[in-house]
Amino acid sequence: MVEDMGNSRARAVYEANLPDNYKRPSTSDSAMEQFIRAKYEHKKYIAKEWVPPKPRSVPVCRTVLFDNRSGAKKVFYRLYVSS
Repeated sequence: MVEDMGNSRARAVYEANLPDNYKRPSTSDSAMEQFIRAKYEHKKYIAKEWVPPKPRSVPVCRTVLFDNRSGAKKVFYRLYVSS
């Protein structure tokens, strides 16, 4: 989910209720893991009005090819992405 949002938008949503005087833990600090879990797993600071978007359905095409000599079957899946 966060990957689809972009970092600045994700921070705006997931840190909306972070106290103004909050001091972020350093990356080497074990408190960083606790902060990340509180932020993403427990959604402690998330914007209350935020509603996650529905997952997009992704069109997939299944193609079956046969080898004329051996009779072997190969199945390929293609993911269609529209821009």
